[in-house]
Amino acid sequence: MQTTTNLAELASAGKPQVETDSTYRRLQRFFAGFEFGYQRLGRFLLDLVPTDPPYVAVLDRTEWHFGQKAVNVLMIGIAKGGIAYPVAWSVLEHGGGSGADKHTELLKQFLRLVEPDELRALVADREPAGSNFLKALDQREIPFLIRLKKDRRVGPPSGKWSLPVKMFA
Repeated sequence: MQTTTNLAELASAGKPQVETDSTYRRLQRFFAGFEFGYQRLGRFLLDLVPTDPPYVAVLDRTEWHFGQKAVNVLMIGIAKGGIAYPVAWSVLEHGGGSGADKHTELLKQFLRLVEPDELRALVADREPAGSNFLKALDQREIPFLIRLKKDRRVGPPSGKWSLPVKMFA
């Protein structure tokens, strides 16, 4: 049987000599000021990765379903031996894809842990191929390998012409 726990239930299970309302308020104050250090956790996870720089970083989005609830996670991990060890992630508020702003935000989070010159490349599938994200990688001088959809068109920054990417394959 699966249940959830709320603060009122926790408070009622506290010390019998302390009023439940008092324990409840104490729990509220504790959790109101509680911040989970995701950057510290990312640093800890990075230290566990069985490889040293230069890293191959992998950007991917995954979606899990818990009953009717979809959990959509955008993640950057360090690749080693066919496994990507997650070190930076963001839980998206919705199902489906994510835009360049979310990718760029996650990249900033990742770069608090890894310097751009510690990267051999950032590898990603088709989703993060938006020009703003690619510009962010280019500005930080991060080499990248991103698979493009065959109907994607590419051309010079002037935009005067473009060709389907499948012509270059």
